[in-house]
Amino acid sequence: MDIFTPKALRPRRSLERRFRLRTGKSLNLEQPKTLGEKIQWLKLYYHNPVLTELADKYTVRPHVADKIGEEHLIPLIGAYESVSEINFETLPEKFILKATHGCGWNIICKDKQCFDIEDAKQKLTKWLNTNFYDFELEWQYKDMKPRIVCETLLERPDGKDLYDYKIFFFNGIPKFIQVMVGRETGLTALFFNADWKKIPVFRADLSNKTLVDVPKPEQLDKMLALASRLAPDVPLVRVDFYIHEKRIYFGELTFTPNGGTARWNPEQYDQIFGDMIVLPEKTCTVENP
Repeated sequence: MDIFTPKALRPRRSLERRFRLRTGKSLNLEQPKTLGEKIQWLKLYYHNPVLTELADKYTVRPHVADKIGEEHLIPLIGAYESVSEINFETLPEKFILKATHGCGWNIICKDKQCFDIEDAKQKLTKWLNTNFYDFELEWQYKDMKPRIVCETLLERPDGKDLYDYKIFFFNGIPKFIQVMVGRETGLTALFFNADWKKIPVFRADLSNKTLVDVPKPEQLDKMLALASRLAPDVPLVRVDFYIHEKRIYFGELTFTPNGGTARWNPEQYDQIFGDMIVLPEKTCTVENP
């Protein structure tokens, strides 16, 4: 992943360049209309301290326990501020390591006998010494404390990944659910409204090789109710859940999904989803934009 470091490029210019490279489009920050444009606007002008606390995969845990109960947290095996603190010998046969101060920084171990510990240490060390803010200027990550957490690995009985349910809230209202499917064979995102009616859109930036139907979860109403209790009062938040052995488990809270550079097919859905967000007043000004 290439980095447009804010120290080298002014924030606005950096976002404009990144957006063009990712989407092939010019970025309109004066009158943002699409979902992607509005997420870029939020990065620059909406700096709410609650975002940093709740986007952190470790510091969000007390919030989850308080709002919906500890039973919805994936069991925590350990939390570490350096790789040297991790005793790989005492870890279970299956686990997942996550960097708490970014997105997508995960290492899954499904069989410890085949697990490359040295490779894992190298990746974890790199992540602990990287500021995720430098990638996409997602403000909430800028001052996060770098940590690694180890959690219990939740799987389906056949060993495949669980469905990843991502509920999008716009100004406090759940508008649609993105379900991630087929990480092993070709990642696909399927979309449903809150009544589980399929929305005819795909993520054009994913492979979409695994076009399968996802049945309506029995716990959908409960999942939506839990998500509503977790979602803070912000313009945009995505609340992620898994279902394992009929229990709902919290995944994460995300405030700038995909860095605002997801591509949509049909393309008009970027505008449709963008219309769902009412942008707030600016909470900050950008120096040297």
